[in-house]
Amino acid sequence: MISPVHGHYRRCQAEIPLIVLFIIPGSALREADTLTERLSRMFAERGEKVEVLNAGIGNYNAERYVGLFFRELTGLQPSDIVVNYFLRDAEALEPGGGNILLRNSELAVTLWIAATRLAGKTGQSSITDHYKAVYADNMPGFLAMQASLRQLADYGKANGIRIYLAMTPDVHNLAHYELGFIHDTMRRIAEQDGYVFVDLLPDFGTLTPEQVWAMPGDPHPNATGHELMAKAIFPVLAPR
Repeated sequence: MISPVHGHYRRCQAEIPLIVLFIIPGSALREADTLTERLSRMFAERGEKVEVLNAGIGNYNAERYVGLFFRELTGLQPSDIVVNYFLRDAEALEPGGGNILLRNSELAVTLWIAATRLAGKTGQSSITDHYKAVYADNMPGFLAMQASLRQLADYGKANGIRIYLAMTPDVHNLAHYELGFIHDTMRRIAEQDGYVFVDLLPDFGTLTPEQVWAMPGDPHPNATGHELMAKAIFPVLAPR
């Protein structure tokens, strides 16, 4: 699994374009299969030298990964920033980072997800109801997400950085997807802030959990999902 980028990283050649991604690969995914590595190979196949780095951290929301960028990563001076936005990025998280085991162990996260589903409501209706609440206009997490993305967008504009928001769908039930209202909301927010918006839902089609989950109990996209994302995002990044 690819490790996130931290402040100790230094660019090898400052003149080479650098794309910083915010995405969580998920457990049981080989580094070679990640979106980061796939995009790197796509640029290399075109004969272009482009660095592609992942700055995503497990169980972070938008407020936290944007905060991480400003604390540790501005020195990278990226040419492009791609926010691989997931629906949970608007959820409010408890102060202090929550459970240290969940922050640092993919196995713990997977077991926690499975236990949570056994203990609570299951099914598409509960997922839809949950996200309707998360994206209500007055919810703190929703407001913090908007403020954070706007801050990142303003920084990009001020520093000549191209910014993109790739909207990643929830992959529990793609065949009967009920969360399109969030995609519409995020398109509006992204376009207002000046992001190039890429909706990845059409690229995932009607894949089943067995076809796209990283592993049973872990609904991060697997190698197939990362391949689909790379094919959708690369044409937007490629014109340079």
